[in-house]
Amino acid sequence: MAEVTFLSLLSQMHLDYAVCGKHGIGTGIPAQRHKSTVDFSRAATCYHIAGGNNLKLHAREAWRAYADENHEIFYIESAYGYTGT
Repeated sequence: MAEVTFLSLLSQMHLDYAVCGKHGIGTGIPAQRHKSTVDFSRAATCYHIAGGNNLKLHAREAWRAYADENHEIFYIESAYGYTGT
């Protein structure tokens, strides 16, 4: 999927996102959290996408999306995290 289309979709879904890594600006691309056979050496930009909070479970939905130099999203992973008690 084209990066610009993906970011537009996130905006339409009212999901916040931020660049969490980008080649060429001094912030390396974070390693994927899950084992994968995907080649991450082509990653040029990584986005952190924030979802909703689950207050009962003290957790927050989150994802990472990786884009290559051709501005195509090639991998999305869960980055679900616990917020504490």
